[in-house]
Amino acid sequence: MLKTYIATVTKSPVAELDDKHVTLAFNDPKNTDKLSFKALMGFFPCVGVVKEVVYWERAGVTVALLDCSALIEAQKYCESVGYDYNLEFIPHVTVARGESQVEAMSHLIGKEVVMADCYIRCKDFK
Repeated sequence: MLKTYIATVTKSPVAELDDKHVTLAFNDPKNTDKLSFKALMGFFPCVGVVKEVVYWERAGVTVALLDCSALIEAQKYCESVGYDYNLEFIPHVTVARGESQVEAMSHLIGKEVVMADCYIRCKDFK
């Protein structure tokens, strides 16, 4: 099944947060409208702060939750033109896969992450 996803690239002096991404949209492209990249980029650059590190058991990932209103507004824009997220949008960066790494990653709380660039990708998920 072909999926489209839109994400923003992260930059941080902290290795676990650098050169990762925050997914803004992940969906079937058939119900989408034209997305203005200029409008989307109007939300960036922005800075988020890690407010909590949690383990999402359903996905088997440890994530750093970000406090960043610009990411929420960017996701709302994507959704307004049909690029939705299919789940509740919670701005986050995946920092580990597999067993919970919440304790090991707790040093990330309070760290800043800069989002300055976006990309759109289509991928066939079989």
